[in-house]
Amino acid sequence: MFYAPHKRARQSAIVDKELHLSITQDPNTALAITALGVMGIYWECCAPGRIVPGVAGMVLATAGIASLAVLPIKPASVLLLAVAFILFALEATLVTRGLFTAMGAVAMFFGSRMLGVNWIAGAGVAAPFAAVTSFLFSAAVRARRNKAVGDLNDILRQETESTT
Repeated sequence: MFYAPHKRARQSAIVDKELHLSITQDPNTALAITALGVMGIYWECCAPGRIVPGVAGMVLATAGIASLAVLPIKPASVLLLAVAFILFALEATLVTRGLFTAMGAVAMFFGSRMLGVNWIAGAGVAAPFAAVTSFLFSAAVRARRNKAVGDLNDILRQETESTT
């Protein structure tokens, strides 16, 4: 037998490339990667200055969107996903006691199902994503409403009074 290592390496490269394509073209994986990327961007917005979550989130979100772009996209699924994000934002500004978050999660679930995502993966991504998104939106709105009034001297005076 003649040993040809270059043929084995070529076959291995082809198998690796096919595996990579099968992973990136799976709608379940694409949705999960996109959601993780958006969560990384959220984390960077909540704690600015930490570079790793924002960069990793941007890379994951870009890779997930690129993977979703390969799939056949229906306009109704994009519309449902947009409605979900609008409902998450409205939950933060209006007092609906979680109704818009639940409706947004349902819209996100059905939008992901129309993209071809498995129902378990769709529910597993939509529910936590809805909870985190609505919490962060409401925290941002509360922080904007409850701005600190005063200057640096007022803050220093309050700190010295509380320590004495």
